[in-house]
Amino acid sequence: MTLPSNTTDTERPDFIARYFLRRLAMAHRESPSRKPSIQYTNAFVETILIFVGMPMIGLTSTVLLSSLRWAPQILPKGHGFSRLGAAIIVWTLSVIIGHLWLEPRLKKYREDRSTYSEFASTRDARIVSWQRFIVFNVCAIVLPLLTLFVTFHK
Repeated sequence: MTLPSNTTDTERPDFIARYFLRRLAMAHRESPSRKPSIQYTNAFVETILIFVGMPMIGLTSTVLLSSLRWAPQILPKGHGFSRLGAAIIVWTLSVIIGHLWLEPRLKKYREDRSTYSEFASTRDARIVSWQRFIVFNVCAIVLPLLTLFVTFHK
């Protein structure tokens, strides 16, 4: 009886890793003279923004917009509520959560140049552009507008 082989190295990257690898390949193609660490960091930060930051902003806007109808206006008047401070807190939390969640998953691609080169086609660049477009529109436009419609529709 033979033992099953370890297939973790030959498995296809998951959805988030594929986005990251496509974005990393784009960074290498757009600016090949930059240090690989800067290219990795740029791709990693954008991956955090797409998979953690924008959904957190969408969720926060949903909660805040839906609370406009039911919550009294105590926070803005009584406690010195700062919208900019709240946005900075949400962004900081999303970066921390994204780093803790995604760093172990994506660290293995940092030095492996063969993996991201598989995702360097123009089709992959279009996929990244569409994914960014869709995530931004859903989280920053559609979700808040839908929340406003549901909250204030009579």
